[in-house]
Amino acid sequence: MEATHLQFFSIVLAASTQASAFRDAVITFAPAFVKA
Repeated sequence: MEATHLQFFSIVLAASTQASAFRDAVITFAPAFVKA
């Protein structure tokens, strides 16, 4: 049970990290799309 919970937490953490990186990329590239 503990291992499964820990695995789930690490998956959620990885997903949130990817979402954060994706958001940063959108913030970086959005101005270029707005200007175009």
